[in-house]
Order: sequence, then C-alpha cells, then structure tokens
Amino acid sequence: MDIAGLALLIVAGAVLIVIIFFFAYFNTLMLIASFTYPNAKMKATGIQFIQAERLKKLVESGTREEFVEALRAGGYAISSGETDVDALESAVEREGMEIMKSTLFSLPKGAKPFFEAYMMRYDAEAIKRVIRAKISGRKLSPAEIPVHSLDRRIIEEMMDAGSVEDAKNALHGTIFSGAANEQDGLSFESALDRIVFQRMQDAVSSVDGDIAKKISVFVGVMIDVTNIKAVLRAKSMGLKADEILSLRVGEGREVAEWRLKNMAEAQDIISAISELSGTQYSDSVRGLSTVEDVERALDQHLLKRASQLGMEASLDVGPAIHFFVAKEMEMRNLRAINLAIENKMSWDEVEGLMITEVAA
Repeated sequence: MDIAGLALLIVAGAVLIVIIFFFAYFNTLMLIASFTYPNAKMKATGIQFIQAERLKKLVESGTREEFVEALRAGGYAISSGETDVDALESAVEREGMEIMKSTLFSLPKGAKPFFEAYMMRYDAEAIKRVIRAKISGRKLSPAEIPVHSLDRRIIEEMMDAGSVEDAKNALHGTIFSGAANEQDGLSFESALDRIVFQRMQDAVSSVDGDIAKKISVFVGVMIDVTNIKAVLRAKSMGLKADEILSLRVGEGREVAEWRLKNMAEAQDIISAISELSGTQYSDSVRGLSTVEDVERALDQHLLKRASQLGMEASLDVGPAIHFFVAKEMEMRNLRAINLAIENKMSWDEVEGLMITEVAA
C-alpha cells in the first residue's frame, strides 16, 4: 500500500471513530440539549425564600406590606385584595402551584412522566385536607384547596358530602380510589401516599434512560423520609408495632423493613430515632428527641439531597428535582412567615419552623 493509500485509510479510520463516538453519546447530548431551556428558566425564576437571612429580614420587618412586596418580587402574583392573612395563605399556595405547573410544562418529554407523578402529591394533600376538615367540622372554600390534575369537581363533591365516608366514596373512579376503603385517618393518608409513590416508581420506567437511575435514587430517599415520619408519628400516638408497620408507603433507599420494625418496637421515641444510626439520615437526626424536630430535620435533609443532585446532574434532571423540592419548602416557609407577621412573632420563635438551603 502506498503512502497516499495509508493516509486515506488512517483518515477513514479516524472519521469512523468520531462517528462511533458521536452516536454513542448522541442520546446524552440530545438529553442535555432538551434540558437547556427549562434549566435556564428555573435558574431565572429562582427560589427566593429558602435562605435564612432573607427569611429573617422578612420576619423582623414585621410589616405585611413589605412581605407582600417581597412575594411579588419573588414571582407570586398577589393582588391588592389578597393582603390579609387568610387570603395570602391561599394566594401563596395558588401561585406556587402555578409556577410549578408552568415549569412542568417546559420540561422535556423524557422527564415529564416522573414530574407528573410527583405533582400528584398535591392532589393527595388536597384530599387529606378535605377529610381532616370533615373530621374536625371545619368549613373550607374550594379556593383553599389547590390541585394539580385531580378534577376539582371531585374536591367539591367531597366538600359537599354529608359524612366522611361519603366524602371518601367520591374518590371511586379516580387514581386514589384504592384508599377510599381505609377507615382510620392514618391508614387513609398512608394509602394516598402509597398510591403516589407507586406512580412515581412506575414513572421511572417511562423516563429517559440516562436520568432514570438519578430519579429512582431520589424517590427512594423520599420514601425513606416518609416512612420514618410515619413510624415516629404513629409511635408517638401509642400504636402497636404491627399497626405502625402497616403505614409504610413503599420500599425506600436505605431504611429497610427490618429497620422500621426495630423503630416500631423500640422502647420510646429516642430509642426509635437511634435505630437510624448508620444510615444517611443519622447525622441529620442525631441528638433530637421529638417527632417534630425529626420531621423538620428530615425535610432539611431532603432539600440538601435535592440541592446536591441539582449540582451533580446540573446538565439534565438535577435542577428540576431541586426546583420542585425547594419550591415546596419555600411555600411552607412563606405560610409560616405569614402567620408570624400576623401574630407579631420574633425570628427566634419561628426559626425552628423554617426549612432553609444549606451548603451541600
């Protein structure tokens, strides 16, 4: 073979290697490209109210006018007629939901199945609120119950029902129908959560393969957090171990059934918390002794994990997971500040209610 032929062969081989390399990473490149716009949109929107210093300033200002202006600057479209405490709470929930729905709409097709399932959590929460109101005798307005994809007529039918059982029966024919037969409140709410988490896990098989594992791992953490909360809450109410374990919402990432069983059978709350030693949650709950403190610490841990994922998978699904989790925490913070300003509370009194961004 002459020199020209050899050179041509080398060039052809190089081109072939480039083509093989390109097609091997083509799907990944396309996935990254599909997230470019939504990730830029989420960065521009931002999450304004998960920084401790900013929240502290709002509380210390003590003025509802400054709070409303901060909300508007943060993307919450608060009208002039929504400045009292009750109207503001509803407006924060409504606007927060609209922001998340808009963000969901912008996500690529390969990610939407998971986030559609994730947003079902708000439908489950709406159902819980209606049933809790029925049990307590409290009257709710439909405007107080934001939903994602659940037909609002179902909520209205539940609210108009003459009894708790009739309200639950309104769920027949919906994705939540399997929970309707649960009699006690804890079992009913756990059944709703179980349905949502199952949908999230099922959605993993429908998303793009390059992000499926990242989503699956995070769903596992969410299930762990929910299971731990359910066990400790039920234990504080004096339920038996078998009753407590029936409240599990699925198989989580680290906290296996045997560990939850040990927690359920522990002598007291402190002993139950100690059973988390050796898991990723142990540092977050170390030294805590109350269910409320553990729940807040676990929410803080969840936000931290979402923040870490936002950086580790910054070119694809990470920022979206962080955005949706952080938006939920932001809305909770804003509701707490709304009440703090109404009741003239200090930062020291409400700081423990806040879920704030921490260094990853």
